[in-house]
Amino acid sequence: MWMILQSLDSKELTKEAIEDLKNPEVLEELVRELTKEIPSAVTPLVTERDMFLSSSLKQCAQMGPVVVGVVGLGHIQGIKEYWEKQVNREALLVAPPSSRKELVVFVGASVSLVTAGTYLAFRLVKFAITALRQRL
Repeated sequence: MWMILQSLDSKELTKEAIEDLKNPEVLEELVRELTKEIPSAVTPLVTERDMFLSSSLKQCAQMGPVVVGVVGLGHIQGIKEYWEKQVNREALLVAPPSSRKELVVFVGASVSLVTAGTYLAFRLVKFAITALRQRL
């Protein structure tokens, strides 16, 4: 599994790695590993999306005799799982309250980005002024 993830990050994505990602068992293993590593990301990225997609497809199915839905291979099993269940779509559309840790990370990242942007702008302006002075 680690080799597949590494190949996704490399410039040389092999046919074998792509074929492995088309395999439902490999995708299930990938989700299991992600659940172990970062469970807070799996809920909104996989579980809640499966619930929403399943509910949306069911709603469309009530409008006509044929419904075609194009979804990622990784969501098919979850859509099947939630097909017969009642899903509160409105609850899925509400963002959960942020924790103190998330707020600290957000503020820290924002300050870092603003600082980096300001520094980059300063360097670009300094470079432009130096280049302009050399021409004069």
